[in-house]
Amino acid sequence: MTEGPARTDAAAGVRAVPKLTAPVLYMAAEYDESFGEDAKTLNKASTKASEHKLIYVRVRASTGWRCSTA
Repeated sequence: MTEGPARTDAAAGVRAVPKLTAPVLYMAAEYDESFGEDAKTLNKASTKASEHKLIYVRVRASTGWRCSTA
């Protein structure tokens, strides 16, 4: 089964994102499979948004969660 905003017709995210003008926050976690790449694609496509940010969450064995922004 194929999932993610780039492949979900109901969300039509790839077509809608370039039209967004409000601030946008995308989050993906290390084990979200293909959604991490989809989140990067959507973030780059958010060209009209007043602000856009991608937060990528990674798991660290010693301390738990670690966030990084793109």
